[in-house]
Amino acid sequence: MKFFVLSFLLILSNLAASSQTSDSLFCFTKKEITVLANKFRETEDSVVYLKALTIKKDSLILLQDSLYIKANSQIKLYNENIVAWKKKEAEYKTLLKNTEPKWYQNNFLWFGIGVFATLLIAK
Repeated sequence: MKFFVLSFLLILSNLAASSQTSDSLFCFTKKEITVLANKFRETEDSVVYLKALTIKKDSLILLQDSLYIKANSQIKLYNENIVAWKKKEAEYKTLLKNTEPKWYQNNFLWFGIGVFATLLIAK
């Protein structure tokens, strides 16, 4: 059905175009043609320039994305290091608590008690 409608419209447009007289045709002067050609060139140049800008912006976006991913991975590594250091700190605190001398392991205290006991016995 679409084919028939499109073919009918094509035939109708050809008939309408062939029935036009020479009065209805529009002609450009050489000066107008050169102006239009220059405008087309400027438009093409601007399109090419805009495409180049788009490509550069896309490459910058990809570069920024890769930098963002690297920064995130470094932040994760730093956070993991912080957690590991906190765990080591807790282990060192427990080790220090277990290995530091107690109050009754003081040699000067036992020496003083011994001197005091000797003085008491000698009197």
